[in-house]
Amino acid sequence: MAGAVTTAAGLVALRPHPDHRIRRSARVVAALAELHKAGFQRLRAMPYMSASGAYWRFEIGPVDLFHQVHGAVAVSEYSLTHSDQRATKEIAEGVATYTSGHAKEGHFFGWEDAAGDGARELADKLLQRFPVLAEKGRGWDYAYAGWFQRLLGLVEAGFFPYAFADMQGPSRNGLYISAMRPSEWGEAPFQPELPLPPPGEYDGTLNLEDGRL
Repeated sequence: MAGAVTTAAGLVALRPHPDHRIRRSARVVAALAELHKAGFQRLRAMPYMSASGAYWRFEIGPVDLFHQVHGAVAVSEYSLTHSDQRATKEIAEGVATYTSGHAKEGHFFGWEDAAGDGARELADKLLQRFPVLAEKGRGWDYAYAGWFQRLLGLVEAGFFPYAFADMQGPSRNGLYISAMRPSEWGEAPFQPELPLPPPGEYDGTLNLEDGRL
């Protein structure tokens, strides 16, 4: 559950975020953590900002779609060269995309029957409604699952990582951080930062920047 950090360590969420849109976005992150617990650790996340900068997006896909040089950036049908083209249908069926634009009405992943769902219910629906994603995501990846726990901890503390935005390309130094922490929580007792996750399996080209995080 996303919440305020009040412990000395600064990493335990105790109260829900006052903004329901932030709570719901954090719930999606927690849903992927639930899938990892259930043995689907080959599923990864690509968090990023929309082109307008108004929405935070969270794309879930199997590790074979994520770049070796940046394990939080997935390939898409738009970035593949003709000689390296994978089936568009395969990519589309193997990826689930959430946008914070869904949060207002609770239409997670565009669904209209999940507004009251918790993280475990969302995880179960993802397995049922994205069978290709479920099939390709089964397996253990302890290194990535451990890294993802760090991402989840940041989100619960009010910090939303993202791999790229319209004017910020993927950085070799780690993920960018968007502070969504409410003022009543006070300053975080730690510096929010997130290094790159373990490499993905896709060996295509990706230009990285020395972006300031």
